[in-house]
Amino acid sequence: MKFSLIFLFLFLLVLTPMVAAQPPQATPVIINLEAGLAIDFPKIITIRQNQDFEFHFHVFNATSGLAVDNTTTNCSLELLNGDGSEIIDINFIEFVDDEWNINVLGGNFSRLGSYYWLVNCQAPFVGGFTSAPLIVTADGFEAEPFPIQLSLIVLAFLLVGVGLTADRLRLMKHAGSILLMIMGVLTLYPGYSFINYSTLTGLALGTVLIGVGFYFLIEDAFSRDEQAEHFEQGGGD
Repeated sequence: MKFSLIFLFLFLLVLTPMVAAQPPQATPVIINLEAGLAIDFPKIITIRQNQDFEFHFHVFNATSGLAVDNTTTNCSLELLNGDGSEIIDINFIEFVDDEWNINVLGGNFSRLGSYYWLVNCQAPFVGGFTSAPLIVTADGFEAEPFPIQLSLIVLAFLLVGVGLTADRLRLMKHAGSILLMIMGVLTLYPGYSFINYSTLTGLALGTVLIGVGFYFLIEDAFSRDEQAEHFEQGGGD
């Protein structure tokens, strides 16, 4: 028994320094430093058809956050159609007032719909890339699911319909006819999102609205009953 206690004491005496010498488990620290160039630009999504558009953006070192300039960096721009076909490819963009600027002529935005632009910047050993959509509409505003213009056209037809029910309501018919003609002209030019004089839908809709409005405005002049009422002459004895 005495020998067992002595053995246990010696065993613990040898084991203790080994346990104390074992280093603590360190939690690994992961540092994620993004390298390259970061490109920042105004988030403009929609522009008007055939309107000149100025692309301008700033470029930063993604690691330090410091702005870079044209002494170390060159940027290029590519403009694509919605189907991916290339419209323009500019390999050099001017650096003015601490930012890159380039003005793209409105003739490149003659088609309504989606476009994409891509910017690529390169500096020694680092680079950066970004892309963004660009929507071209007739009026420069985003399309509305139920635009107020459609409400006005419906209102104009309602006024015409009510005005046709009775002579005393003729003024409502004239007001609706004039409103139809106004909406037809506005549909043709400047037009609305994806509908104007340059599209078949816009051209047809604008022309029909003007024609229908003009017809109901002057249709009294072609009515035989109206002519008989105004021009009837009494017979003599």
